[in-house]
Amino acid sequence: MSGWAADRYGARRVFVRAIAVFTLASALCAAAGGLPELVVTRVAQGIGGAMMVPVGRLAVLRSTRKPDLLRAIAWLTWPGLLAPVLAPALGGPFTTYASWHWIFLVNVPLGVPALPLALRLVPDLRRTERPRLDWVGFGAGGAGLAAAVLGLERFGDAPAAWGAGASWLTAGVALCLLAVRHLRCRRDPLLDLGAPKVDTLRVSNTGGALFRASITAVPFLVPLSRRR
Repeated sequence: MSGWAADRYGARRVFVRAIAVFTLASALCAAAGGLPELVVTRVAQGIGGAMMVPVGRLAVLRSTRKPDLLRAIAWLTWPGLLAPVLAPALGGPFTTYASWHWIFLVNVPLGVPALPLALRLVPDLRRTERPRLDWVGFGAGGAGLAAAVLGLERFGDAPAAWGAGASWLTAGVALCLLAVRHLRCRRDPLLDLGAPKVDTLRVSNTGGALFRASITAVPFLVPLSRRR
């Protein structure tokens, strides 16, 4: 829903507030006294990060001239590709020689100066009309994806949990199918399912998905290889 929020409230306002939420939540994660507090603050951190990244990219792409798009996309893409590789290497010394709190505290000195910079540099892009949020698409799509991921996660537990995993996965798939049907029928859907008909977008998304799957597997494979 970040695209809808940027169109309705302005890219600068949403981006700045997302940075504030992410930075504050990072500090609260470091101050968590137990697992329940850490989970809640991590959810808040995820909300801030989930709004910050796409809105920042949207602001850059909408304010960049077409001849400069390739260079702008390269600057946007490289940090996301380097992070899964560098983060485990930096997180190891933090947790070994300092404490796990520094994994979250390192975001604070980056987020604080980013707030005034964002207020100064990010253009206030928005639509002239104020679009309404597609609540059905948002609710069904979000709940369906969450249920499907939870169901797949339960299959990694003991066989006794596989029944619950199958139930969650079935419910998730059903909600996702409902969301797809709704998005195809609505005049102003939250997500335009017709976008993959563009050949360049379809090819880039297919290749990019395979590449990102390989890159994001590194943080899981490196610890497993060290155990052997």
